[in-house]
Amino acid sequence: MGDATVVPLLARAAASSKGAEQNDARNSLNELNAQGTEEALLQLIKAGDSKVKVEVIKSMGERKMSSAIPALLKTSKDPAVAVRLESAKVLKVLGTADEIPAMMEFLTLAKDDAERREFELALVAIAKRIPAPALEDEAILAAYPSIKKQAVIISFVNVLGKIGAPASLPVLRTALNHKNGEIRLSAIRALSEWPSSEPYTDLWKIATTAKVITENTLALRGAVRLIGLDTKQSANDATRKYQEAMKIAPNKEELKLLLSAVGEARSLEAFQLASGYLNDELLQKEAEAAVVNIAERIAGTAGPAITADVKKIAQSSKNDALVRRARGVVGIIERLEDYITSWEITGPYIKENANLFAEAFAPERADASSVQWIPFQSMTDPNRLWRLEFDKIIGGELKVVYVRTNVWSPKECKAQLEVGSDDGLKVWLNGELIHAKEAARAVTPGEDVVPAVLKQGWNSLMMKISNGGGDWGACARFRTPEGGKPEGLRISVNKN
Repeated sequence: MGDATVVPLLARAAASSKGAEQNDARNSLNELNAQGTEEALLQLIKAGDSKVKVEVIKSMGERKMSSAIPALLKTSKDPAVAVRLESAKVLKVLGTADEIPAMMEFLTLAKDDAERREFELALVAIAKRIPAPALEDEAILAAYPSIKKQAVIISFVNVLGKIGAPASLPVLRTALNHKNGEIRLSAIRALSEWPSSEPYTDLWKIATTAKVITENTLALRGAVRLIGLDTKQSANDATRKYQEAMKIAPNKEELKLLLSAVGEARSLEAFQLASGYLNDELLQKEAEAAVVNIAERIAGTAGPAITADVKKIAQSSKNDALVRRARGVVGIIERLEDYITSWEITGPYIKENANLFAEAFAPERADASSVQWIPFQSMTDPNRLWRLEFDKIIGGELKVVYVRTNVWSPKECKAQLEVGSDDGLKVWLNGELIHAKEAARAVTPGEDVVPAVLKQGWNSLMMKISNGGGDWGACARFRTPEGGKPEGLRISVNKN
C-alpha cells in the first residue's frame, strides 16, 4: 500500500473526491500501517487546509490513535467549524478524564448549537468512561456556578442530565425553578432522561402545577418514563400512576405517547389499562401495540386473564406485524396450559458430603427472613416453556435451589398439584410440607400428583429441587381434583 510518504496524497484525495473514490482514499488512509504513518498524520494536521484536516482527524478516530489527543485539543479551537466539529467527534471516542477541563472550555466557547451539541456528547462520553461513578460529574459541577451565559448553562444542564450521576440531582432540581424558561425546560429534559425513578416526584409536580403548557407536557412525558424505572413499587402503584397521568394528558397525541410507555410495563394491571383503549378509534393502534408488548412479557404468568384481548387483536387488527405477534402469544399461552412460570429463586446451595435432598438449607428453616430471592423465568426452550431450566441458567452438579411464588384462589377449594423434577423435589404450600420425592430422574410433567387445599386469597408455594448431575429442572401446575382447569387462579411473585 506504500510508505508514510503517501499520507498527504491520500488525505488530499479523500478531501477533494466524492463517492466511491473518496471511500477508497479514506479506506487506504485508515489501513496504512507503514512506519511513520501516525507521525505523518500529526504533521499534516498542522499544515493542511480545513478539508484535509477533517480527513486526517477522521482517520485518527478510525485508528483509535490516542497519541493524537494533544493535537485534537488544538484543532478543537481551529478557525474552521468543520474541523472543530470533527475534533469533538473523535475526542468523544479517544478522550480521557484528563481532557474534561479542556472540553468544558470548548463547550463554553462554542459558536452555535451544533457545535455545542458535539462537545456536550463528547463530555458525556468521556465522563461515563471514568471508572469511579462519584467522579463522573465532579469537574462539571465545580464549574457550573461560575457559568453566566444562558446557552452554556443549558449545555451544562444537558451534560449533567445525560451523565446521570446522583450528585447532579440537587443542581438540576434547582434549575427547575430558574427564572429563565429555556433553562427550566433543559432541566425538565435532563431529569426526564434520568437513569432512575428518583426525580419522578419533581417532574410530576411540574406536570400538574406549571403554568406553561410546554413545561407541563415535557414533565408529564418524563414522569411517565420514570414510572417504568421504579423497581420497588408494586404493579398496582405503577398502574395507578399511569392512570393519573392519562387523566391530565392534554390531548390524544399525549395519550398515544402514554400508551407507548404503558406498553413497556410487565403487569396484568398495565395490560388491563391498555386494553381499555382497544375500542377507542383514535387510540386503537397504540392500544393494540401496548397490549401485545405487555402480553409477550406476561404470557407465562397471566395467560387466562389476557387471552381474550390478545385473540381479538390476532383476529381483527389491521397491523400484520401485530397480528403475527399476537398469534405467537396465544400459542405460548396454549402451550403453557396453566403451568407456573413466574417464580423467585434463591441459591444454589452446596454442602460437601451431605445428602442435599435431606439437608435443610436456609429457605426451609424457621427463620428464613434473611434469604435473598430474585426473579426467575427461564423459558429458554420454545418447545418446553413450562420447564424451569436450572441447568441452562445456573448449571453445575450437587447443588440445590429453591423457587417460590404465590397462588391466588377466589375461594377455598380442593386441588391437585402436578409436578415433575430432575432430580429430588420437596414442596411446601402455605408453609406446610406437602410432598417429598428423592429421586434421580428427568423432568416429566405431572409425574407426581399431590393433593392440596387452596385457601381463599393468596397461598404461598415453595419448591426445593436438588441436582445430582446432568440435567436439572422442574415444572408445576395446579388442576382440579378431576384433572380439569381450575377457574380463577392467578400466579404472582408479588401478590398483586
